[in-house]
Amino acid sequence: MEEPLNVLKKALEGTDIAAIKTAMETVAQASQAVGAAMYQEQAQASEASQDGATSEQKAEDIVDAEIVDEGANNK
Repeated sequence: MEEPLNVLKKALEGTDIAAIKTAMETVAQASQAVGAAMYQEQAQASEASQDGATSEQKAEDIVDAEIVDEGANNK
């Protein structure tokens, strides 16, 4: 990200409009790549926390019980 910014700063010192536009586009693309990487990290972290919650929820759904057939004792 630093390199595209340095190129843009250098282009802004001059008067070449095409160079400035190209440098701005390069900075925008680099910025989008950083944003996409951050979004992907957040999505993975969210997914990991949801997996943990699902495991905890499954553990809470388990009920220890004993089946008693009361009709068998009355015969």
